[in-house]
Amino acid sequence: MERMFEKMIQNFNNIELNATYYLNVDDRIKKTIVTKDGKLTITDGKPENADCVIKVTEKLLKKVWEENYSPGLMDIATGSLKTNNPDLLGKLFKSLNRG
Repeated sequence: MERMFEKMIQNFNNIELNATYYLNVDDRIKKTIVTKDGKLTITDGKPENADCVIKVTEKLLKKVWEENYSPGLMDIATGSLKTNNPDLLGKLFKSLNRG
């Protein structure tokens, strides 16, 4: 997973996206993702205030990253993905130049 996070930082490309995300992967991995001034940083832990909360399974996150998969209603219905801000989540995924 750490290698994937490093690639996300390298591949990020969106000068206009300024947001704080809380990423929770299977309740095991908890990361703060900040996009600001065209850069992306990822640190351990939960932020005080997040614009977008993302709860996802490791399996789905890898599928999104490795296969350029776009999550849909089925992923939400099965509980593989939960978010409070689908718009910001979509903007983050589009900014990662996954493939």
